[in-house]
Amino acid sequence: MALGIKDCLVPAVAAAVLAARFCWPQKGISVCPGWLRYRRVAGKGGLEQPGGTTAATVARAASELMDEQRKTPASPQPQPTVPALIGSGGVQSLPGQKVTGSGMPGATIHLFSRSESTPWNYSGPLVATVGSDSLWSVTLGNDLNPGPLFLVAMQRVANASREEFRMEPEWVMSPAAGGIAGRAAVAPLPDTVDVGCIRFDSCGTYSIPIKNIGDYSDLLIRDAWITGDTVFTVAGRDGVILAGATGSIRVRFCPDSSKAFSATLTILTNATPDTLRTIVLRGCGLSGILTSTEATMQLGQRCPGVCVDTTITFRNVGNAALEMEQIVGDSIRMTVEVLSGISFPKRLEPGDSVTVRLRLCLRRIDVNGSRIYALSNAIEPIYSELIVYAINAGPAPIVPDVVDFGNVTLPATDPCITRSFTVKNQSAISPLRVVIGR
Repeated sequence: MALGIKDCLVPAVAAAVLAARFCWPQKGISVCPGWLRYRRVAGKGGLEQPGGTTAATVARAASELMDEQRKTPASPQPQPTVPALIGSGGVQSLPGQKVTGSGMPGATIHLFSRSESTPWNYSGPLVATVGSDSLWSVTLGNDLNPGPLFLVAMQRVANASREEFRMEPEWVMSPAAGGIAGRAAVAPLPDTVDVGCIRFDSCGTYSIPIKNIGDYSDLLIRDAWITGDTVFTVAGRDGVILAGATGSIRVRFCPDSSKAFSATLTILTNATPDTLRTIVLRGCGLSGILTSTEATMQLGQRCPGVCVDTTITFRNVGNAALEMEQIVGDSIRMTVEVLSGISFPKRLEPGDSVTVRLRLCLRRIDVNGSRIYALSNAIEPIYSELIVYAINAGPAPIVPDVVDFGNVTLPATDPCITRSFTVKNQSAISPLRVVIGR
């Protein structure tokens, strides 16, 4: 908006408009370009030049200036590069530090600073040009005030069609630049983290350190997730890591079998340019393996019902500890009684062994043999199997498993029913003795 002479002579709002268009405020005194210094006169309703010059003198001088401007084409006046106030996007750094930021390639960056005890330095901004990679950097001089410095980055926005009297900013705050000045940076991360091997039925939590090697900006771990074997999970993470500090991401590993596992940990941070980092996770599950020193045992000729005492040695040949929980027979052909040498549960470390005295009682003898099962908390297998063979030296009876006596309708003259069945001795050398009982 163009301003006339009468605008200069009215107080309050019009005077403020005049100062905003032509003048830069400085401690109550407004400075107009080149020739006029004036101030508000409290209670007089007008303008006065220092030294007592009246408003009439100001009016004449303003008239002469406007006549001169009508004769000479106006040239654009440089716009002030006034940074934002505290709290509107500033960051902190120290003298001598390298400050980096981002912006529009080719744009001019003005970096304004102030210390904790001084006002903003408007007259001497540090200047940088944004490179083709959208990054700029400025090294703060050691001649600046000691102690922490507050910084604000302004980016020049060129507009070739800008109108002369239109209030349009030529400099704007660069939020991207201000947000990463003294930006966060992640220390190099390992390509692979091997958490080692643990028992298949246990879990372990492992911490992966993340260090912020940037200057005065927080490192934000925005997210972390794992793909691959589901035995790996993210147990927790530090969301904010201060400059120079070390945080961590915690990974939990719970193998469910005895084998090797792998997965990929992806980390999302605010550290540019690589906001996504990946780490390969490796681990393996362990299991004990319980075996007996003998896979089979021969008892020779035995009659069904006989009991034999013997010793058997069991060994853990796996790569993890296990616990023996029980020793049993297959019950149909043989029962097993533990006499000595062990109490349950019995822990065996890898390579350990135990010798157990057992009583084996044969209930049935056939060519398939009888089984002894030593149960444990190992996974592959969960038991050790030993086959006991014997030659039937006694009679070999054949007895029906079921005899069906049918139905009786009561009341009946004779409530008892008689049925017959056959018992056969297949042995050619041993008689069969049959004892009838109830």
